[in-house]
Amino acid sequence: AEAPAARSRGGGAAEAAGGGGGKKGAAGKQTEGWAKDDEVTQCFLTGVKFTLVQRKHHCRYCGQIVCADVSKKTAKVPGRGVSEAVRVCDVCYEQLERGDPVCIAKQVAKLRSESETARQQAAKELANWASMDPQFADKGIVHAFEALRAPELLTELLQTATPDTQAGVAKLLSAMLGYDEYREPLHEERELLDAILALVRSGGTESKVSAMSALASLTASKSGRSEVRRAKGLVIVLDVLLNTSHEPLQEATCLVLANLCEDPTGDWKQLQQNGAVFSVAHMLGSASASLQEAALTLLAMLCSHKECREQAADSGVATSLTPLLGSTKPDVQRAALALAQQLCAFGRAADALLEAGAASPLAAMLLSPGTGSSEVVAAVLECLSRLADSGLTQAQRAVRNVGAVPHLIQLMSHQDGRISRFATSLVSSLCPGDVQNAEQLFESGGLVLLSEQLDSGDERAQLQALSALSQLSAEPVQAHAIVENGCLTSTLQLLEHPNQELRAYAAITFGNLCSAGALTPAQLQHPSVLPHLVAMLSSSNALAKGPAAAAIASMANQPSLRQSLHELGGLPGLAALLELDVETSYHAVQAIAQFAADERFRQVLPEAGAIGPLAGLLSSPQPHVQHCALSAVANLSFVPSAVGPLCQSGALTVVGQMLFSHDAAVQTMCLTTLCNLLGGNAASADALLQVGGHVALLTQLSSPSPDAQSQAAMSIGHMCRHRPAVQALLQAETVPLLSHLLHSPHPAVQLQTVYALGALAAEEEAAAEEARWAEEEAAAEAAA
Repeated sequence: AEAPAARSRGGGAAEAAGGGGGKKGAAGKQTEGWAKDDEVTQCFLTGVKFTLVQRKHHCRYCGQIVCADVSKKTAKVPGRGVSEAVRVCDVCYEQLERGDPVCIAKQVAKLRSESETARQQAAKELANWASMDPQFADKGIVHAFEALRAPELLTELLQTATPDTQAGVAKLLSAMLGYDEYREPLHEERELLDAILALVRSGGTESKVSAMSALASLTASKSGRSEVRRAKGLVIVLDVLLNTSHEPLQEATCLVLANLCEDPTGDWKQLQQNGAVFSVAHMLGSASASLQEAALTLLAMLCSHKECREQAADSGVATSLTPLLGSTKPDVQRAALALAQQLCAFGRAADALLEAGAASPLAAMLLSPGTGSSEVVAAVLECLSRLADSGLTQAQRAVRNVGAVPHLIQLMSHQDGRISRFATSLVSSLCPGDVQNAEQLFESGGLVLLSEQLDSGDERAQLQALSALSQLSAEPVQAHAIVENGCLTSTLQLLEHPNQELRAYAAITFGNLCSAGALTPAQLQHPSVLPHLVAMLSSSNALAKGPAAAAIASMANQPSLRQSLHELGGLPGLAALLELDVETSYHAVQAIAQFAADERFRQVLPEAGAIGPLAGLLSSPQPHVQHCALSAVANLSFVPSAVGPLCQSGALTVVGQMLFSHDAAVQTMCLTTLCNLLGGNAASADALLQVGGHVALLTQLSSPSPDAQSQAAMSIGHMCRHRPAVQALLQAETVPLLSHLLHSPHPAVQLQTVYALGALAAEEEAAAEEARWAEEEAAAEAAA
């Protein structure tokens, strides 16, 4: 019989001693399930052996027999049919105080029993509690398990119990190892890990699943992973991965391997060399969402290494991964995104993802309410950016189909710098060249944000914005929208930025705006713009010079603007551009021709250094360049100070050749030039004679145009002042042609014809007189 129990804290009477199983205590309490007196020789909690002095006591909650030292407390036990406090052991007292749902001591007693059924029930009861109730990790409960020597007991059961019991115990261990509070006491049980690995290696299927789950919990900690490596557990786990098709076991195995791959060790290399990537990639086709998530997680970790990414690309993982990016399971979708992020960093894998249509679910993720995390958004944007690099058209289509451009525009102003940069980069690459995306950009206020980024002072943001604008501005409609949204002034300011790449994009953007006619005269002539344009002519930014010259050429037809450009010092800069590339020189010569047509600036152009470059452009293979240069030369030939430099530049030779043209306008400008140059420098006729230009002049005497006839006759008259030219003209039957023009009904033609004949006769007579004098002088010398 038991000694009387101590009084409870509440002062109630203690319960009288009870007998063995099936007896009733003094309070009439049922004692079914109690440990039997005659079968127990030592304390359930302390292991102390019972003697005549060390008496036995039943705990009224768990029913186990304990010594007095650990059963001095009393508590009310629910469900016992009595209301007073009764004797309980220290472990049960703490549990009753907390209100724990499961009696630990009772379940441990079952685990210690010889009944496999009782063991399985106890393991299941404790595992369910551990997996569902965080209170299981309470310090008092952990201490109770230690006091009851549960780690040793569980290890023993893993080694000796039946497969079903082993599976239940492994499941319990898996749940316990999920709490940090249990890892240390379980780690101290040295044989426990060996027992788990043995079960993984040779246990039944269910036992393997539970043991592998326990390993997954164990390897969640760094110390646990180290222990597994020391026990050569990786080889065992890898062997299971490569040889099982049981999905729950595959899932648990993936979790263990993913945990092991977290450390910077060579574990991933061993997996890669054994073909684990191919095995895990095959699991993505499973219908189990939890297996998909586990496989995706492991693959993402493995594919952080180039060698594994190559294997993943070879395994055709892109085809299986693409639908998972659109999974309705958030955890699966996030794991798929993590893998996609790794694969997109590898060109061949990114191409495969693009081919499999991965851009579409990625674009759709931007609009998903579940994509709220900055990390997730940044990952989606990064993947889309890399896919756009692999195939712009497919990425544009994907974004267009889901209507993601407005959302991208919102993300451009995101407080997270990575997100704003990725979004701006995508807008800059996906909208240009795609009408619908560009329209969404305009309608969603994207240009306003781009304009703000130009003024941000952040070079990276400015570069991305200008990159977008440089491509968008290539389309006339988009170019006008860019100007309307206030991007012009900022673009002009960036033309002189120290960053060369920024200057280049600004120049391309400005050039496209000019070429598209998006800049109105009022905008170009604005006091804030015009000085920028003139400065750009002499800028170190070569890409900016052409667009600036184009803009100036478009406004140089206005006299007031020509005056402003001159006052700002624009003529030397324009003259210097005449010797650059074809497009730039064309815009420059257009502007110079406008200035040359204005008498106010003809005197200035030779001083600006325009004569030589203009003469050079007369030989341009581009007709439009040649015509503009000829127009400028023709107008400059009216300036006496320009005649000498023009003749020295070889302009007369080229003009003489151009006179053979069938273009009436060209013929007119050539005749004007010849008249002025020959009139100012008759000796320059030699250059004309060398290319047969005098023949072209004679041809013009038969022109249907009276003006052409008049200018041709005048030019011939000027040539006649140079004696070598007279002989050439006489040999070319000039006199009959001129004589015919004396009958012209046009007074100007008659007048110039008379001038030409008179000059020709005068030079001929002078030549004859000189010959006569020479003969007389020779005769006199002979007579002497």
